[in-house]
Amino acid sequence: MFYSHTYDFLAKLLLIALMVAAFFILQIDHWQQFMMTHWGLREGQVLFFIIVTITAFFVLPLFVFVYLPFLAPAAAWCYLRFSLKTPVSWALAKKTESLFRPTLKRLQWFPMKGLKETPQEKREEVLLLFFNEVQSNPDLYGNKSWIDEYLRQNLSKNGYRAFHITLIPIALWVLYGTFDQSGIPGWLSQLQANYLFAGNHYPMLSFVFAMVFFTFLLAGPFLLFSRMVRR
Repeated sequence: MFYSHTYDFLAKLLLIALMVAAFFILQIDHWQQFMMTHWGLREGQVLFFIIVTITAFFVLPLFVFVYLPFLAPAAAWCYLRFSLKTPVSWALAKKTESLFRPTLKRLQWFPMKGLKETPQEKREEVLLLFFNEVQSNPDLYGNKSWIDEYLRQNLSKNGYRAFHITLIPIALWVLYGTFDQSGIPGWLSQLQANYLFAGNHYPMLSFVFAMVFFTFLLAGPFLLFSRMVRR
């Protein structure tokens, strides 16, 4: 889900507004034409370059340095105070804000409406206890796919990390092929157009299928090496 509660929606709406403002300031259309005209890049290559650059230098910094330290805690503070009737300090809202929004480790959030039934003087204690429980049991409260869970159980901790690190450049390469309509994503787009959608194709569908293929393909050597080491 894109947002959890009303205040989180407003925080993310403000984040999107900041991103849109940055896009206008950067004049994306101008740079797109410039790279196609002066650098000789194809439209798909330009789109890939622009998206990767904007993500690396604007989207991620805004998320890390604006949303996480300021907007997300503010949304949690408002939710706790106005929706759950639980007056908390900014420090406590900042500490527990991950409970009230989806994260990379789990897609669900915790409304904690039971706080309104808890005596006023014990609400902060209950909030902290539940937060510590969630932090201490990521497997219980996480939302992992079956293949991710299988890899975590059958790879060492370093092997699991190495697998995901190796997957990053593969994802970038697949993303490039998706925009440029080359490589395996381009071939998948041709299959869609010829056999599935009567001449049409959906690039993001090609990206998803390609990533699923490479994820399983990459998992094989990692699992095989892990078993050899354990023997």
